Amino acid sequence: MKSREAFFVVGPESSGTRLFTQILIDCGCYGDSSHSQRLDTGPLGDLPTPIVWRRSVPHSQRWPDLCNCIDRLRRGGYSVLGLIPMRDWYCMLKSQVAAGHVPDTALGARNIQSAYRHIFRAFGESKVYYQLLSYESLVLMPNDFACELINRLSLPGLNGRSLTTVYNANEKWYRERDE
Repeated sequence: MKSREAFFVVGPESSGTRLFTQILIDCGCYGDSSHSQRLDTGPLGDLPTPIVWRRSVPHSQRWPDLCNCIDRLRRGGYSVLGLIPMRDWYCMLKSQVAAGHVPDTALGARNIQSAYRHIFRAFGESKVYYQLLSYESLVLMPNDFACELINRLSLPGLNGRSLTTVYNANEKWYRERDE
């Protein structure tokens, strides 16, 4: 069976997993950027390729079995590349509390620490090559970042599709702090 490309976007809650997944979809990948993922169930056989599968950690209040997700992709004939969003921790914490993911920043900080350990451990155990994606680089240079990502991942490109609107969601957390 010929290997097909699967991008597995995994990061702590509020790290940018939905945004980065949507950018990959904008660039021709099959998948969903919302909390509901069609790739969670059903066969992976006859899907358009490349695909992108998004998972936040935790996901729906549970710690996902990332090794099982990777194995499922491989059994479906996919070559897996992990993509891990990185974002300013202060902003990630404030966003997690505002979104109701955690009741306070103390629990959010513990979750972020645990999430990155969980992700790196799973990618290490599964021998998944991964790359880090900088939210701040995306915000500073959205078009340059998208072009570089398209080239680095050998994606088809935008082909007439528009890039998802990117804005600085970190700014409000620092502005709010100063008020």
